[in-house]
Amino acid sequence: MNKRPEILILSLLIVILFVAVQLFFVVREGEVVVVTFLGESVKAHTEAGLYMRKPWPFQKNYSFDNRLRTMDTVYEESVTFDQNNVLIGMYAAWRISNPIKFLQSVGGGLGGVALAESSLEDLIRDAKNQVLGKNPLSSLVNVDEEALQFEEMEAEILSKVSLDAEDAYGIAVTTIGIHRFGFPEGITESVFTRMREERNALAEGARAEGNKEASKIRAEAKRDSAKLKTQAEAQAIRAMAKADARALTIFDAFNEDPELAIFLNELRTLEKVLNNNATVIRTTDDAPFHLLNDGSGSAAD
Repeated sequence: MNKRPEILILSLLIVILFVAVQLFFVVREGEVVVVTFLGESVKAHTEAGLYMRKPWPFQKNYSFDNRLRTMDTVYEESVTFDQNNVLIGMYAAWRISNPIKFLQSVGGGLGGVALAESSLEDLIRDAKNQVLGKNPLSSLVNVDEEALQFEEMEAEILSKVSLDAEDAYGIAVTTIGIHRFGFPEGITESVFTRMREERNALAEGARAEGNKEASKIRAEAKRDSAKLKTQAEAQAIRAMAKADARALTIFDAFNEDPELAIFLNELRTLEKVLNNNATVIRTTDDAPFHLLNDGSGSAAD
């Protein structure tokens, strides 16, 4: 008899809990809940909190994780514009942007998420094949980094996929990229051979450019040398002309005064003989030593 009040309280709590579950539901952080009434989607709750609901079976709720998800595609073969087979694996990041459309297109629960990723992979595959079909192999493999087009191709694939995924499945695709790249067996050696040929072609081009520049420098140096030589010859001719003019002036002066010419000639001879402190024993009567005599006729020391 003493346990009856406890049983009644417990029963009452169970009833209250059952009623609360039927009348309220909780939306957790990072979660979205789609409310359906008699099978039709009527509202999506994206803000965390406590909400009222209509009792089952009139209302049914579908909860989805609304945080960013990542996925990898199958590492599979594609064909480039120049008919080369390549193996490419891609990754993508996505989240639910339109919960009602997402539920209507792929359904609820884990099966809906799996179907969404499978559908998204199909979209990525189609876009990837379209983009690769417009680009040659050199956009993926090249010794010149500026010729590589990985980022441009990733951006184009993302543009195509994000539009289709939003329209068809209510999915927002934020990132798409290439995370693995390779070649089927038997093609790798031919690709490396092509890369060596491209590298050799670049080297030949660099050498040709260097030889062209060297020839240009040699031609400019030769032209400058000839110009300097011509200028030097012209200066020499002008100097000789000035010297000849001065010589003629001196020669005319000597013609007018022969004794001055003789005197200057004897001075030059005396300067040569007495150069470097030389000791000469001669009489001062002989030319040109007579110049050493002073006015009284005595020899200079």
